[in-house]
Amino acid sequence: MAHDLLDKYDTIYREDLQIKNMVKNHKFAKSISDAGWEIFFNILEAKAKRTLGKRVVAVDPQYTSQECSGCGLIVKKTLGDRIDKCGCGLALDRDINVAINILRKGLTLAC
Repeated sequence: MAHDLLDKYDTIYREDLQIKNMVKNHKFAKSISDAGWEIFFNILEAKAKRTLGKRVVAVDPQYTSQECSGCGLIVKKTLGDRIDKCGCGLALDRDINVAINILRKGLTLAC
């Protein structure tokens, strides 16, 4: 997966997740550990460093899942809310909304 992503993209933006803190939540610890995020991020970053012109940029995760990618309004939601609906009329899958917010934050850092 890391190799495929780096073949396709020169820059990959990801949330700077504090995984060690996240697994302290006993409700989600097993799922987070099983997903292997920390190991994957380490592999991805190591491969990017070895490949000319490739980079992985970690962005601040604050509000990436709460902010409307259309208007910027903070729209509180639970983990069970899978569709991001905002008063501005935007309605997106939650993961798509988060991805747009991560990309926007990353591009801001790159300038």
